[in-house]
Parts: sequence; C-alpha cells; structure tokens
Amino acid sequence: MHITSDKFGSGVDIFKTLMSFVEKCHEDGILFKNGYHRQVVLRDLYMQVFGLVAPGKSLGNSLDLIAMTNREGHWQSGPLPRRMRDYREFKIWDHFKLSWTEWVDQPRHMVEQQLEVAIKEIEREAALQSKAIAEVDKMIKEGKLQSGMRDQAISMMTKNNSVFP
Repeated sequence: MHITSDKFGSGVDIFKTLMSFVEKCHEDGILFKNGYHRQVVLRDLYMQVFGLVAPGKSLGNSLDLIAMTNREGHWQSGPLPRRMRDYREFKIWDHFKLSWTEWVDQPRHMVEQQLEVAIKEIEREAALQSKAIAEVDKMIKEGKLQSGMRDQAISMMTKNNSVFP
C-alpha cells in the first residue's frame, strides 16, 4: 500500500505503539544520545510499524533519515504533480475557465467532480469527431463533397456540439 493511500496506517494504534516503544527503551536502559540519534530511532520505528521496511531491518546509513522507500514513493508521483498533469491533460481551463491555483484550491470533491465532467466531455467530443470523420469520408466517397473541404466540414459538424461554450 502506498503512503498516499487513504488506508495507509489505518490499522496502527500510533499512541499505543509509541508508548510501548518508550516503555521498552526505558526498561532496556536505552538513552538517546542526542537529537540526531532520537530522529534515527523514531524513523526506524516509523518504518517498521507502517511496514515500509522488512521487520528487523534498521537504518543502514545517515541518508536513510531522508530517503524515501518504495511505498513512500517520489514527489513526482504525489498528489500535487498528479493534479498538474490532470489539469493539463483534461484541459480544465478550456472546460471551466479556472486557473491552476483556482482549481487546485477547491475542495477535493469538487476537483474530482470537475475531472469526471471534463473526462466525459473529452470522450464525448472524441466520439463526435470520429462520427463526423466517418460521415464526411462517406460523403466524399459518394461524390457529395469535395476532398478539399474535408477538414472544414468536420469542423462545422463538431463545432456546435460541445457542452461548454
């Protein structure tokens, strides 16, 4: 399960886990040498509790504090870059006249709903485009339309069928 998943960590009682960890450290006489050491130990606990590393595998070097595991992923696959790609791919500006910041600042459910509408509209327009191409090609084949007028005829057939202005 990826760290951005809604269910990530849902089966973990964080407070209980931390308290048992602190009690075990106290019983074993483990003292944290400094803030860095405390961060290493807490990162190690976090990674094991949430299943980000195999049990018993501890941090091997100092870069493990800031390194990402496969489940944490990379920033490129996070929610913000994914929304950037959605904004461009589904032409949110063309459909809703919302700038990037206006769009991404909305509540998540509205963004999701707008994406659904935009995707359906793009699919509908693609179907209309295919149908118009087939009809125009048929008209050209039957001699009812000159081949030089093909693009113009397709444009005219699909122009007025958009849901959005």
